[in-house]
Amino acid sequence: MDDVYCPDHLKRHREVYERHLAGETYVDIARDMGISPARARQLALRWKRHVKMWHEFRRYREIQMGQKQGEATEFEFRLDDGRAAHCWRVGQVDCKGAVFEAGLVSGIAPEDCYIRIERGGEQVSTIFMRYDELQALLYVGSAAMFSLLVGERLRRARSRYR
Repeated sequence: MDDVYCPDHLKRHREVYERHLAGETYVDIARDMGISPARARQLALRWKRHVKMWHEFRRYREIQMGQKQGEATEFEFRLDDGRAAHCWRVGQVDCKGAVFEAGLVSGIAPEDCYIRIERGGEQVSTIFMRYDELQALLYVGSAAMFSLLVGERLRRARSRYR
């Protein structure tokens, strides 16, 4: 289970789960940790769900994101300051001579996502960001797209009634 990402807030869950797998009872684990046996079981089950989701994500990434076609979905990106970002491509869209790619990144905390843009075969930019920054980018992008579509629809409606 060492390949499963373990955020800090789940380290206790992982410890309970691994001790239970090793044969300890929830009562013994709970006594050592100063919690109830029911709470120990709850922590172990949460970690089990986390492990299941992690493996489902990895399987999805391998099947859907190019492993069948022999494309690399994992790559390493060197930043100017010498740090290495380990990246996993999650999605890619080709659009009129441009390629937009997004994915997950590790090794350059606090950033955990990236966006890469290529135009005319040249890499224009790679942007690393936190997930909340990516959400904000998607929000303002969708607002711009919505405004564009509504404006176009209003222009059509005005021309129809003239």
